[in-house]
Amino acid sequence: MGIRGMLRAAVLLLLIRTWLAESNDPSPIPKFHFEFSSDVPDVVLNLFNCKNCANEVVVQKILDRVLSRYDVRLRPNFGGAPVPVRVSIYVSSIGQISEISMDYTITMFFHQTWKDSRLSYFETNLNLTLDYRMHEKLWVPDCYFLNSKDAFVHDVTVENRMFQLHPDGTMRYGIRLTTTAACSLDLHKFPLDKQSCKLEVESYGYTVEDIMLSWEDDGNAIRMTEDLHIPQFSFLGRTITSKEVYFYTGSYMRLILKFQVQREVNSHLVQVYWPTVLTTIVSWISFWMNYSSSAARVTIGLTSILVLTTIDSHLRDTLPNVSCIKAIDIYILVCFFFVFLSLLEYVYINYLFFSEGPRRHRRRHRRPRRVIARYRYQEVVVGNVQ
Repeated sequence: MGIRGMLRAAVLLLLIRTWLAESNDPSPIPKFHFEFSSDVPDVVLNLFNCKNCANEVVVQKILDRVLSRYDVRLRPNFGGAPVPVRVSIYVSSIGQISEISMDYTITMFFHQTWKDSRLSYFETNLNLTLDYRMHEKLWVPDCYFLNSKDAFVHDVTVENRMFQLHPDGTMRYGIRLTTTAACSLDLHKFPLDKQSCKLEVESYGYTVEDIMLSWEDDGNAIRMTEDLHIPQFSFLGRTITSKEVYFYTGSYMRLILKFQVQREVNSHLVQVYWPTVLTTIVSWISFWMNYSSSAARVTIGLTSILVLTTIDSHLRDTLPNVSCIKAIDIYILVCFFFVFLSLLEYVYINYLFFSEGPRRHRRRHRRPRRVIARYRYQEVVVGNVQ
């Protein structure tokens, strides 16, 4: 048989295969076995058993078949062993970490992987990427973020959801979302502090008897964008853990992701440290002024106190009202103390000056009086002798 004849036979068998796929027979497509000589090209042989190709008709048949008896209300393997759900996260950005509201904003791609044997197919070996509208037709885990204050799924230009179905029924579900999560900050060492913010993932309704959450490939479960930048912070690292928690309704698996960050002190050097240092040094100029320059000394001292008060008020507006004493508070108090000492020095010098003047005046008048009194005493004594 020549090459042209084999190509014609291949096209004929491909047409037969397409016709069988369009039929309503739910049974598997029969396999045809032909024996060719060893010089037949592999491309021609693959046409007879095309497991690595699929057209629109084949995919439609797969979806119609698997969804015909699919009940979205029931989890996979209902009544049997719990469904293992593996979770992975790709962090695209981390927004402002707010000290006032004690939270942070994170944008990420949240992926969940599980196996649903009801969705398995045999018509092709290719993975099927499904539309976001399949969200209403397929069962998905009810994971939520325990410390989330607000969250939303991005919907530009369409709702950012992705389904990837494998031949064995493995489903990979990914969404792009942004959430604002609570983060309890320890401000004792502010602004030289290190913080740890966490993101907790847990199933809302399914206990460990139904769903077993776990990190997917622990080493690569969390990935970050290369140009990750956090305002006013530098990223140190991340850690992932998991634990089982117990509630009145049962026990649940909780996945915990922690971000370690360190505050950058550059902005505080320009806005707080250098202005307060210079203001404190300026208040010391009064040490070299003449003690009689009262107006200049008072002006420098009061101006220094007003500048420090303004800086302290600005800091209080950008920080929450917490009961702990922060490192920046101690620093501002030390600056106040040195400025106050410069004012005390002025008061002490004035006290010495104004108290020493009358003393000298009294001493000057007291000496002539003593001389006159001694002279009069001598006159009296001489008169009595005579």
